[in-house]
Amino acid sequence: MKKLANKNSSVKIGDGNNFRGDTVIGEGAKMEKHIHDNSISYTGNKLDFTLIENLSKYMTNNYNEQKVSLWAGALAIIGLLGDFISINSILPNTIKMINFMPKFNSTVGWIIFIACSILLIVGFYILSAVKHKYDSTCPKCKEHYSIMEKEHPQVREVESHDGIKKTTTRYYYCKNQNCDFEKKVPYTETIPYDDKN
Repeated sequence: MKKLANKNSSVKIGDGNNFRGDTVIGEGAKMEKHIHDNSISYTGNKLDFTLIENLSKYMTNNYNEQKVSLWAGALAIIGLLGDFISINSILPNTIKMINFMPKFNSTVGWIIFIACSILLIVGFYILSAVKHKYDSTCPKCKEHYSIMEKEHPQVREVESHDGIKKTTTRYYYCKNQNCDFEKKVPYTETIPYDDKN
């Protein structure tokens, strides 16, 4: 089996680690090493949506949602176009990535690129904030901002031929006292082995 030295994984399997006793990964997490299938299980951390939820509530309560979404989309499009226009200018003189785009002075190119990148990020963040209102809506009682994580997620990492299969299972519930909605959501990703080590 290849030696793993993966920076993306919370835990490195097979990289000279000796797990003795309990190893803390997340808040109050305990790790279990399963010899029979060469896997480890541990508790992860809950996702923190505080900032985006506060922005979402502010935007949707004080402004027209549709107008906010249109303005945010316009900012993102302007930012993206500005980045495309300035890309040739921030590259070395001998390189021209997009033939039909003009090549400005390098300083002007960087100013346009940075300003437009900020517009792009702000636009996408505002769109994400508006979308969060609906992503956090309970499918049963239809109350906005009501879906929350019930407990810390359970994470399991297993060695496979193409990398580490990392499955994170999150547990959600509706905070509305009159609603009993609960859901378990597993998400699996493959973290490739680092062949350099």
